Amino acid sequence: AMLTFRNSLSNDLLLKASNELCAERFKIWHNTPPAVTQRHGITYGDLTQDQLTKFKNVLQLFLSTEGYQKVNEITVLSEGFLNQIDPDFWSTNFYSIDMFGDPSTSGSWGFQLDGHHCAINFLVHGDKISMVPAFLGGEPVKETFNGTAFDIFRDERDLALSLYNGFS
Repeated sequence: AMLTFRNSLSNDLLLKASNELCAERFKIWHNTPPAVTQRHGITYGDLTQDQLTKFKNVLQLFLSTEGYQKVNEITVLSEGFLNQIDPDFWSTNFYSIDMFGDPSTSGSWGFQLDGHHCAINFLVHGDKISMVPAFLGGEPVKETFNGTAFDIFRDERDLALSLYNGFS
């Protein structure tokens, strides 16, 4: 899936998003709004719909169904809601993709999805996968966008309330 995504990119986009695995950029992530701080790599806005679909296919393979739903709620629904309020500051198109190493030539490679409310670093080494560091946030966490209701941290909130309510 990653090779399919990489092969769909133009030479310019592939060059812009490709780094050595040992690049310092692999260690850099932040959650400042993309309109405030320039990110490395390519953005969702740089991609055609077909290329974005191919990248989201990669995410679906790396994340559980629930994890992918949460990332989608953050990057599409919550961000889309905010975009209606201030389109110059908030946009799904601002999420960036940076790739490290080459999965076709090495057993070790990685990629980063980076944006204000979602930053996840994936590292593949043989058949082992790490997803650290990872940051998931949301604002708003519960709303409706384009007719789709979302409640990003419902499970986490319910578990925390259950724990809290269990204390004497």
